[in-house]
Amino acid sequence: MTPWDCEFNVTDNLKYIGGTWYPVAGSPRFKGTFHIPSQLKVIPEGAFCCMGSDGSFTGDLEIPQGITEIGEAAFWCLSIKNRINLTLPQGLKKVNHIAFAGLKFSSLKFNDDLEWIGESAFSSSMPFQIELPKNLLYVGKGAFGGCGLEGELVIPESCLSIGHGAFGGNNLTKLTLPSQLELIEVEAFQNVGYITE
Repeated sequence: MTPWDCEFNVTDNLKYIGGTWYPVAGSPRFKGTFHIPSQLKVIPEGAFCCMGSDGSFTGDLEIPQGITEIGEAAFWCLSIKNRINLTLPQGLKKVNHIAFAGLKFSSLKFNDDLEWIGESAFSSSMPFQIELPKNLLYVGKGAFGGCGLEGELVIPESCLSIGHGAFGGNNLTKLTLPSQLELIEVEAFQNVGYITE
């Protein structure tokens, strides 16, 4: 048994984690259930990226209430054994680039406070229909690219900008765009299946 072959658990009293938390990020031998401390306000860049290996974590990923921003690559390629159910908490305003890239979802629920979804933030596997947050302003390049999204996609009226390839490579049957939309970048909806209306 190596020093890293152990359960990962962080006290709920922890209020700050530095970006790319080196004692954690990239460590291959953590196992068990992934628990985020409830006192955190921001999950910084690379905080939990590449943790575990070969599905060493079990259960779902829970983001506690009070988190307002999730940094770039915060959970990128986190090794969770099964597809996860993720509900983003109320008060979360911003999800940065590749924050959840590489994860496999069974369900993904947004809160209506979320305004900004960065580049490739959810470029993962989620073969189901999603409901985007009602106050969403920006969807970055490749945010949901190649995820396998299915069915109807409604871009909320609040949305002003959709990036290059944001929803490309999915399996949509219906697409609704907002009247106030200011920018749709090239290939934003390329290869999205057979949209009938």
